[in-house]
Amino acid sequence: MSTPEAAVLALSEAVKFESDGRDFYLQAVERVANPLAKAVFQALAEDELDHIRRVREIYEELKSQAGWPDSTAMVARASGVEDAFARAARDLDRHVAPDADALEALEKAAEMERKGLGFYRDRLAQATCDAEAEFYRRLVAEEEVHLRTIEKALEDLR
Repeated sequence: MSTPEAAVLALSEAVKFESDGRDFYLQAVERVANPLAKAVFQALAEDELDHIRRVREIYEELKSQAGWPDSTAMVARASGVEDAFARAARDLDRHVAPDADALEALEKAAEMERKGLGFYRDRLAQATCDAEAEFYRRLVAEEEVHLRTIEKALEDLR
């Protein structure tokens, strides 16, 4: 498979991965009772929507031309995940017990983020140009923020 075809296939997989993650986070918002977990899942769902948009833009450009686009599609909006976590943790009534659904959903979310990190790190290692490497470097950094936030929520809820 040629490099552009491999890149298009990888981006297609990334869109599916990000969409599945967003669906999971939105379901978790509805399922969990704990306000901290709800806030984290809502912020993660919003970030995943941004990832889907950026990955799709680059996917469409790669399908229609021979190379990676300029950096405009790769510019991320600032992630709100850490801020949402900090606000929810500050406002959290410490008498609200963690529910099993919240802990289970956060564990699953951490597993999904680790999988995404692995995928994006692999793609970064296989990057064939600076634009592709920068795109995956940014996604790795954003997924690392997601994972740290989830792990912090788990720590606070245990």
